[in-house]
Amino acid sequence: MSLNDNEKSTFKLHLIYMIIEGVVLGVLALNEFVFIKSLGGSNYQMGLLFQFSMMVFLFLIVANEMLKRIENRKKLLRITALLTRLPLLLIFFFPHAPENIAINPVYHHLYLMLFLIYFAGNIVIYPSINFLLKINYTHVNFGKLYSYATSVNKLLMLVVTFVYGYLLDLNQWAFAYVIPVIGILAVISVFILSLIKGPDVILLPRQSIFISVKKSAQEMTQIMKT
Repeated sequence: MSLNDNEKSTFKLHLIYMIIEGVVLGVLALNEFVFIKSLGGSNYQMGLLFQFSMMVFLFLIVANEMLKRIENRKKLLRITALLTRLPLLLIFFFPHAPENIAINPVYHHLYLMLFLIYFAGNIVIYPSINFLLKINYTHVNFGKLYSYATSVNKLLMLVVTFVYGYLLDLNQWAFAYVIPVIGILAVISVFILSLIKGPDVILLPRQSIFISVKKSAQEMTQIMKT
């Protein structure tokens, strides 16, 4: 597979991002387990936590059209990383005793809020990944390079999930130390992603955002029908 210099540098940054994200996602895969076993949350609350990662994508069409109107996406990525990933550091201060959490359910609500904020950041980060990769990978190599990076990501995610699960079996409060570290790693990964070269000139849409959202929704509906 022949790659130009731009593809090589982009793939290097993309791969590093996917490696770090593999570690992050490997830990977050046991989020519901931590919430039930360690924090003693209710099944209803766990259901909300489970849905958060998908609920935020209901706003993806609007978010995508808004992103098209932002000239400095790299700055936006970094701000998003800081605002949505760093709050996970607060979990370090959670009490490490079930009786303390049981008498103060605010920790359940705080845990849910922190991860709602975390997943909300994805509606900015994920479209930006596609945007940066599409302008740097050629059409011929896009699928291969994306598949390689994703395969490494998923493999590492499986390993980390196994190790983290074993750690939680040994100490159910290990999440209070692991998740804050994951928050820092998540910030680093997005900062690395923001180093990927963007377009020299960004053509901002002339249509209003409402018209653009309506048009995108119609196109999506048409695709689903066919």
